Amino acid sequence: MRIAVPNFEAIVEEYLSSRNLDLMMGLLYGGQNYEYNFHYQTYDFKRLSELLTGAGFSDVKLYDWRDFLPPNYDDYSRSYLPHMDFEHGRLMSLNVVAVK
Repeated sequence: MRIAVPNFEAIVEEYLSSRNLDLMMGLLYGGQNYEYNFHYQTYDFKRLSELLTGAGFSDVKLYDWRDFLPPNYDDYSRSYLPHMDFEHGRLMSLNVVAVK
């Protein structure tokens, strides 16, 4: 299974760097512009890995979106600040793969 969720560690680092809370709101709470666009949990790799392992998954590790997505495919797993700045931006997505 591949999962991409907002990376709390990256969010904190970006906030401490920019001190711009407005940039973090969608990452923390979802866009809230339709029924399913809400975030109810916060994850870093340690927490997500423990939850997945507890649910019977193994071989939990990070993955690089470049290994799976076709060019120009806009997916949350390649969420950067500044937006789409793959070269100089900070990846805001926690991309994890696990096996069950």
